[in-house]
Amino acid sequence: MKAILVVLFLFISLLIQAQELELVDIHYSISPIQTNTSHEYIQQGSIKLRYPILAGQRNQFLIGPTYDIMWIGNTINDHQALHGLSMQVAWQRKIRSNLSFSWLFTPGIYSDFKDISGEDFRFSTAFRMKHAISEKTSVGFGIGYARQFFGNVLMPFLEIDWKINDRWSISGLFPIRPKIEYLVTKRLTLGTQIQVDNSSSRLSTEYNESQIVQFKQWNAQLYADWKLYKNLYFSLIAGYVFRRKVQVFTKDTKVPWTLFTIPIGGERTAIRTIADNGYLLQAGLSIKLKR
Repeated sequence: MKAILVVLFLFISLLIQAQELELVDIHYSISPIQTNTSHEYIQQGSIKLRYPILAGQRNQFLIGPTYDIMWIGNTINDHQALHGLSMQVAWQRKIRSNLSFSWLFTPGIYSDFKDISGEDFRFSTAFRMKHAISEKTSVGFGIGYARQFFGNVLMPFLEIDWKINDRWSISGLFPIRPKIEYLVTKRLTLGTQIQVDNSSSRLSTEYNESQIVQFKQWNAQLYADWKLYKNLYFSLIAGYVFRRKVQVFTKDTKVPWTLFTIPIGGERTAIRTIADNGYLLQAGLSIKLKR
C-alpha cells in the first residue's frame, strides 16, 4: 500500500537517485476487496515531503516527514482510519566516482491514533551499494529491514539502472519494485512495475487490546507520468493486486522472521482474515527535480 502499512518498500524506493529527486508527493488510491459478507474498498492517502539539507560532491543528505492514512473497511476495523506519521532520513556517500553507499532510516508512529503510546512506534532501515558500470548502466545490491509489530521483515534486493536508449529504460529494485519505462514525449512517460507491501499498524490499547493489523500484497501496475508545469507532475496508476491478505492478530502474536511476504516457520492464527485480490486505481501530484 502507499499509505501507512507500506513503510518498508516505499522508503527503499526513495533512495537518493542520480536521475531524480522527489521533493513532494501527494496521492490517493482505492482498491475493492471482497469479504464473506460484503463488498468493500481499501482507501489510502499519503503526503510526503523531502528536503535535501546537504548536496555536496561526496555526501548527500535528506530528511522529510510522511503522513499516511488508510481505511480498510468494516470487517477488519469498523471503518476506522489507520494513520502513520514518520520521518525519513537518507544519506548517500560517494566512495569513488563510480561507487556509492546509501543508508536510510524511517522511524514512525503507526496506529489508529486513539491512545498513542510507545507501543505504536516502529522503524525501518535499508543499506545499498551501487556501482556505475557506464554512463547508461549501473547496478547495486542491498537489504531492507523493518521492525514490524508482528516481527522482523527482511527484503534483500538487486538494483538496476539501465538506459537502453533515449526512450526505453529498465530500473528499480528486484524483486520488490522493478520497473520498465518508455519516454513518449518530454512531458509524458509510460511504465509498468511490480510492488510489494508487508507492514503493520497497532489498534487502540483501550478499545482493541493493542491488536495488530498486518497488510501484505503484491501488485502489478501500469502508470503514466505527465509533466504539467516545470517540476510539477501528475501520475495515474492502474493495476491489479494479487496475493493480498489483511489480518488482525492479538498483540502477542509474533512471526520472528519474514522474507518479503513469506513468514519463516509458517503462518500464525489470526483473529480475522481477508484474502482477496482486486483492481487498484491511484492518482497523485508530485514535485520532482530531474538531474
